[in-house]
Amino acid sequence: MNWDAIGAIGEAVGAAAVVASLMYLASQIRADAQARRMEVLHTQSAAFNEFQRTVAGDTEVSEIYFQGIRDFRSLEGARVPRFSALMGQLFRVFEDHYFHHNEGHLDQRVWQGFEGPMDDIIAYPGVQDWWKTRCHWYSREFQAFIAGKIEKGRRPSMYRETTA
Repeated sequence: MNWDAIGAIGEAVGAAAVVASLMYLASQIRADAQARRMEVLHTQSAAFNEFQRTVAGDTEVSEIYFQGIRDFRSLEGARVPRFSALMGQLFRVFEDHYFHHNEGHLDQRVWQGFEGPMDDIIAYPGVQDWWKTRCHWYSREFQAFIAGKIEKGRRPSMYRETTA
């Protein structure tokens, strides 16, 4: 066997090893990306669930929330900052959902599961009134996104309101 043939065999083996390494690396990157998406899903779900626990776990907080989403202007005294804190927490979660979705970290099916409650909550006039007072706390892109949802003019229906 001559040295040219041995060199060609060596190059072929080396090229095959590089291709195999690249295929392995690509599968690892896909698996890592999937794991990251699942981690984002878990984190985003936990954040929304924590908000729900906050509202459901305290009768006074539930009453402030229920009154505030319907009529923000009717809140008085300490109820105003408490409602604002609730909405601030919730809209920060919504903004996180929005950016994770836009960056491709949330599957479209998962995004729909997050966008539904967002649409429902934004439909309430008290939430819209609160948003006017705090929208500047959020990114301009997210402000525009919420403004688009408000412009759709959905009617509140989350808590047994009539939709007619």
